[in-house]
Amino acid sequence: MAQGYGDNKQPVRFTIAVNNFGDRPASFVDCTAFNGLAEKVVLPHVKKGAQVFIQARVETRMVEDRGENRQRVGFVVESLRLGSNGSGGGGGSTGGSAPDEEPPPF
Repeated sequence: MAQGYGDNKQPVRFTIAVNNFGDRPASFVDCTAFNGLAEKVVLPHVKKGAQVFIQARVETRMVEDRGENRQRVGFVVESLRLGSNGSGGGGGSTGGSAPDEEPPPF
């Protein structure tokens, strides 16, 4: 579920599950959205179980965990497209141009 502050100057943070192929478990990736994408798309439409397709850039940052510095990797979302399943709604695209064909699986 997305967490934000209802102010388009604040980031909205959410986690996506990336489907892996074969018998490997899903990977969970932290995502951050800003501005209108955060306020008008992520907060009202992205819910647990919603299928989303994102275009993002990778961001790394250092965090302290139990007294040790660790590197965290996440996505800064530049555009987001809602999929057809889950509670996310029906296939609209937002935050940038989306191709007419299905995006490749991540």
